[in-house]
Amino acid sequence: MVAYSPYPGTEWEKLWHIPGVKGSKEIIEHIASEAIASAPTISTLHEEAIELAEKRRREWEIKQQEYKQAERERLRLKAIEDSKSQLKDIIDKWDEVERIRVFFDQAERVVSGLDVTQKNELMIRIDAARQMIGENNALNSLKRWRTPEELLDELKTTRSSWLYDD
Repeated sequence: MVAYSPYPGTEWEKLWHIPGVKGSKEIIEHIASEAIASAPTISTLHEEAIELAEKRRREWEIKQQEYKQAERERLRLKAIEDSKSQLKDIIDKWDEVERIRVFFDQAERVVSGLDVTQKNELMIRIDAARQMIGENNALNSLKRWRTPEELLDELKTTRSSWLYDD
């Protein structure tokens, strides 16, 4: 016969060999008294298992908080980096827009000193070149630029929102 603790996390079991039918009443009484005598041990093991489970749960919660904190910091630094990168792209675009504007302004100034035939022909080409380049408005890009805080706010309301559930 085998008896064991019914509580999870407790390791207690007792094995009895029953030789035959004779004296079974005494054997049953002996098994019952040993089982009853083991109750405090099983109770202690159960309390220890509960304490251990609670300790593990607290440790897990602490690790979860540490992970969330580290992930929030990683996202904050990424938002700063992404925002800087966007801003640098806008500045580069602005430089290009200015370079193109200066080019066309200078071309028009040079063309304005030419005779009428050449001037008309070149002005048509400058206009065609401007149309081909298109309006490259860096201010529109600046309007669309997002600060690190705006990027973080977006993350808080999307896929990473669970990180901010504290």
